[in-house]
Amino acid sequence: MGNAGYEPANRKASKRTQNIIEDRQTLRKQLSVDDSIEGGSTALSGLLTAIQTLIFGMAIIVIPVLVTAVISTTLVDQDFSFGAALKAGLAFWAVAHGSYATVDGTTLTMAPLGLTLLVVAAGVLSVRRSLRVSSAALIVYSASYTLLIAAASLIATPHLVGLTRTIVSTLIIVWLSLYIGLRKREDGHAFYGIHKQLSGRKEWIETSLRGGIITLLTLTILGALASIAWFVLGRDAMSQVLGDWPLDALSGIALGVAQISLVPNLIVWAASWLSGAGFQIGTGTIISPEHVVLGPLPNLPVLAALPQATAPLAFTITFVVAISLCGFFGAQTIVRCTETLRWWNIVAAPLILTATTVFMWTVLVWLASGAIGPGNLTEFGPELWTSALRIAVLVGIGAGIRVLVGRKEIRQGLSSTKKTTSYSPSTASSARSTRTNSSTASGTSARSVPSSRSTPSGNSSRTAHSAQEPTE
Repeated sequence: MGNAGYEPANRKASKRTQNIIEDRQTLRKQLSVDDSIEGGSTALSGLLTAIQTLIFGMAIIVIPVLVTAVISTTLVDQDFSFGAALKAGLAFWAVAHGSYATVDGTTLTMAPLGLTLLVVAAGVLSVRRSLRVSSAALIVYSASYTLLIAAASLIATPHLVGLTRTIVSTLIIVWLSLYIGLRKREDGHAFYGIHKQLSGRKEWIETSLRGGIITLLTLTILGALASIAWFVLGRDAMSQVLGDWPLDALSGIALGVAQISLVPNLIVWAASWLSGAGFQIGTGTIISPEHVVLGPLPNLPVLAALPQATAPLAFTITFVVAISLCGFFGAQTIVRCTETLRWWNIVAAPLILTATTVFMWTVLVWLASGAIGPGNLTEFGPELWTSALRIAVLVGIGAGIRVLVGRKEIRQGLSSTKKTTSYSPSTASSARSTRTNSSTASGTSARSVPSSRSTPSGNSSRTAHSAQEPTE
């Protein structure tokens, strides 16, 4: 009776472990709440996070430009103009959002996608650190940041086309920042719940959209592989162009950063080249697997690695098939969809996948193309509609084939069709006649064999009685 309150040592240890785990979880939640921007409402959190993203993005791009300007003017013994350097840094920051900008009388319309990725990184950092997730905060963050960038774009270059492109690209930057920034946060499920509500809570729609994103990522990987191949094959030409530059340490770093910021553009150009649409590197030029027309090039080492001749026919066919395989692999999400699809769902799913891929591809080409200088430098990158049409056709073919081959509804429909065609009218009539003959024969045999139950009991008793009577 004295051991009634006794607990084994292992049970006490498990309780202590559970208490420690609960304390750590509580502390982690408190830290995540305290680390966010506090305000009277979650909407205020969205506004403050947008301002923080704006400051971070400007710091990442503008400060290096100012430092480079200060050091370069000091080395060449020139007067430093803070206003001119600041204006140049803000112009590059605006161009990273898809805006048009003018630097020294030259209008820049091609966005260096490397700088755009830096802006996305600033957004991810701000969202992950400061945003309090709710519907109001997400809407206020998206709207306020987009309006701030649009206002800066109007101040930089009052152009309607540039403003439209700025708004579209900024919304994509915001979505990427939210999607990546909230992915590992415990309260990020609110954003993904809103995302699912926007897709209509239909699994096949969500899988089609996801397949479009996967297809675009696969296209980007193909473009990166093609760019690497260009750099490897053209390393001698790149070294020759680099030797023509009288570089010191600072100018070498500046040239390297400028070229790195253009590498994502080259990846988009390479993917367009694989599709057969090609791209331009100046007015009147074209570089594609089938046609190459070159002109005077900017003296950048990275441009010296571009293809200088056409590709063999076998390679061209291989490139086209590779683009179609991107849609084929992306449609795997539709094949794995557990929802039972009707015939119009099966038709619409690859179309939604293709439309998603083409929309994002069009935005990428729109940003990665444009002018980088005066004269012949006003047309750089793929031609928008030609490239989008090529990608749409090739990706759509690959996605359609994968859905037709992989979906169980298609296989079940084909198997039922085969069973119906194998059941002919002659076979049915012969089967019916066989069943009729067998039933007739069984009925006749049953009537020909009398049963002992059919014999009257009275007749049998009289027969037996007459057999027993003596004969007189």
